[in-house]
Amino acid sequence: MDDLSIDKLRELRADGYFPACVIESSPENYQAVITIPSMSGGTGNDRSAANKLAKELNKKYGDPNLSGSVHGHRLPPFPNQKPKHRREDGTYPKTELTEANGGMCGKASAELNAIHADLKEMEDKARQTAGTVKYPAFSHSGSPNSAYWAHYRDIAAKFSGIHEKTDYSRIDAMIGIRMRATGHTQGEVIGAIEANAPTMRLENMRHEAFAAKYGNRNWKRYAAETTEKYVFGARGAIQYEKALNYVPLYMKLEGRDMSQTERTEESKQKQERKGR
Repeated sequence: MDDLSIDKLRELRADGYFPACVIESSPENYQAVITIPSMSGGTGNDRSAANKLAKELNKKYGDPNLSGSVHGHRLPPFPNQKPKHRREDGTYPKTELTEANGGMCGKASAELNAIHADLKEMEDKARQTAGTVKYPAFSHSGSPNSAYWAHYRDIAAKFSGIHEKTDYSRIDAMIGIRMRATGHTQGEVIGAIEANAPTMRLENMRHEAFAAKYGNRNWKRYAAETTEKYVFGARGAIQYEKALNYVPLYMKLEGRDMSQTERTEESKQKQERKGR
């Protein structure tokens, strides 16, 4: 946790949390490191649970803008050279290790277990939902590329602003989840991301910045990894379950009639049965 005042640090301890170490990163401003166990090799729900716990703790005690469980800390005794800490003589205050106990935090570990269990339950439910016919595996004639842009425009309109520092990978993943929910195959999603992700970035970035950041990117591999690991993988299961609740809206965005699509799917299934 970052940006704790001395009062928040005392409150943290009073609430039963015991930091492995505490660093005074600037005068009367502290960073508290809480150690928690790894439950699944550092992947999947383990990271999600740890990030959720970190976000909750930072919101209550530290910097509410921090949400990651892995966060850089200032290394004592090196100075904190932020301009606002510059003294009149030109020097900067040194960071100081004020406490070093080590060990796991029991309370944080118990809360992590509870969060992890909740996420696993949600993921299991998402898998079960994906295996039922909540919505049919739509048969559609709509262009995956057109669907990509329809969802991008809708997502962009909901963001406070699209710019060079935007997490474009997150937007691609959101688009992919929506496309999966409306029945696009894994191959179609991969193709849509590969074909359109570079152009989407170029709409919001200067060409020089795009070239510097993405000049050597293998877009085919990026599209496949995003789709396989997230859109159709366990990491996106919860988001996919949520997306199913908005299928009529997403279908409308793609310019497709849901009732007609369902009739098309039913007709297709009848034809398949006749051919057996």
